[in-house]
Amino acid sequence: MKGIPLLILAILAASLVLPYYHVYGYSINYMLYYKNIGILYDGDLNSSISRFSDYLKKFNLIKSPPKIIPSINSKRDLSSIDILIVLNSNHDILNDLSMEIISSWFRQGSKFIIVFVHSRDYRLVYKLNMLLNKLGSRVTIVLSGEPLNYIDSEADTFLQYMDDYKMDLSNITRLAYLDIGYFRSDGEVIFKRHHDIYTVAYSGSNDMESKSVIEYIEVYSDLFTKVYSKVYVSFEDPLDEIWYEYDNYKLFIQVLSWGVSPHTIPNWNGILMISVLFGMGVSPYIYVYVRKR
Repeated sequence: MKGIPLLILAILAASLVLPYYHVYGYSINYMLYYKNIGILYDGDLNSSISRFSDYLKKFNLIKSPPKIIPSINSKRDLSSIDILIVLNSNHDILNDLSMEIISSWFRQGSKFIIVFVHSRDYRLVYKLNMLLNKLGSRVTIVLSGEPLNYIDSEADTFLQYMDDYKMDLSNITRLAYLDIGYFRSDGEVIFKRHHDIYTVAYSGSNDMESKSVIEYIEVYSDLFTKVYSKVYVSFEDPLDEIWYEYDNYKLFIQVLSWGVSPHTIPNWNGILMISVLFGMGVSPYIYVYVRKR
């Protein structure tokens, strides 16, 4: 009988924690179909951006066509957006106002931002790093002195064992990423896992550097859960023909599916506090009950 309080607390803790341990295995189409995609893009509305938009609509991956956003000037620009793809070339688009709006949108939770590093423009990369920092990311983009060319890369097999969405790499055989830089975090070159940062693809050269990464970022928490948004940063250009000649476009759909998979984890501090308060509240009644027995 003395173990009754502990049993009650254990049942309470389990009821709070177990709902958050799921591996999402929804079909790709189902997960993306009702998500709205916005593309921050300031270039010409030519065949390249049309092809990219059409690809996202292919096989009914999403219900509505992606929204081309030439600039962000108010919260209304992102009010209906679940996934934001940053594909601009003009660094001036990422000003203090637009970055604050993007950050506010991101902090709502369950948002997904995709940053394509497709240029060696140091001013643009500087702004992209400012944006990542404002989002709470630990990823820093570092440009190298390499020319604008591609390097053969490989997908990290760990992606098949992610907790919230297991990526299907069975048809991913050839990848190519821009060999114009690498990623750092806390002063270290990112390769494989680094805290909540995971490698998606890495170069097959001796450098062994990540060429695309995903990251979980905690945006807020309540008593029971920690809520996250997600980031994908990659040295690739989806407007380049090589993106479709290799398997980058296939892997990107897997990344999209991961990005929209819900990710919350228990807030152990809050759960512990509630458990203690609950235990303090019921202990006198349990004590009286045991004494009467």
